[in-house]
Amino acid sequence: LAPAGTGKTNTLACRIANILAEGRAEPEEILCLTFTNKACREMKERIVLRAGEGGRRVLVRTFHGFCYDVIKTEAKRHSDLFADFTIFDEADCLAIIRDLLSEDWPVRSVQSLIALLKEVRTAYGFQTEDAEADYKAALQKLMDEDPAAVRKLAVTEHYQFYRQLFESWQVWGPTIAARYDARLHDVHGLDFTDLIVQAEALFAQEDIAVKWARRFLYINIDEVQDTSELEYRILSRIFGSSRLLLCGDYFQTIYEWRGAKPEYFVDFNLHYPSCETIILDENYRSTPEILDLGNALIKHNQ
Repeated sequence: LAPAGTGKTNTLACRIANILAEGRAEPEEILCLTFTNKACREMKERIVLRAGEGGRRVLVRTFHGFCYDVIKTEAKRHSDLFADFTIFDEADCLAIIRDLLSEDWPVRSVQSLIALLKEVRTAYGFQTEDAEADYKAALQKLMDEDPAAVRKLAVTEHYQFYRQLFESWQVWGPTIAARYDARLHDVHGLDFTDLIVQAEALFAQEDIAVKWARRFLYINIDEVQDTSELEYRILSRIFGSSRLLLCGDYFQTIYEWRGAKPEYFVDFNLHYPSCETIILDENYRSTPEILDLGNALIKHNQ
């Protein structure tokens, strides 16, 4: 448990340097995951600074980067995966969606709704040859069990609830999602959600999950409060018998709007009662006066 400014990245780097110095693992047997490119670069720099040249061989990835590695590796063995796939960034994906829409809907909101449908489709196994029918089934499941998730994403460009989009999406959403997939498929493209969905589908195969789990003796996951349900399912399948370190802070959750479930982090010791909780509570970034003032304010939060 590491609030902002308590030296979490440095602690993580020192831990890895110690593992390597004591010969507990080879660098390639250590996996470090985080959720942004900036955090990934900083983590790699700190590890190299503390561990020396051996630290360069430690696998430090963003979550999406790790999924990319998995798909790229397994594509060589699975004929139904494109080995020459291209990652489409957000601008590319928004351009495709904009081209598919017949009306002037907020494109980023539509993109978020498509991503949500992809995750639900995968989670419930709606995987037939008829993508549109699959997405209709996924949307029906979502509206039956969690319509608030759709309401949360059906917003204007200023993040206000957009009732017309909420209602219209239930009519044409599955069709747009299927056409969007088809456009990507035609050019061997994957978007960021596809990386997670494809990796999850691969790790659902026991032999693949076991192989990747055995590859790492130590797994370190940073900013774990930002993990979504689908991402957590992927991670939990490679925990295996490795020594696992989760780093995070419930109060720094900023991605709940896109599906992050900090409850997995908070309740982790309920599912794994033998785990040890370490609290970093000395702040190196702020003075006591600033911290006291901040705490006095957030006491009033709902």
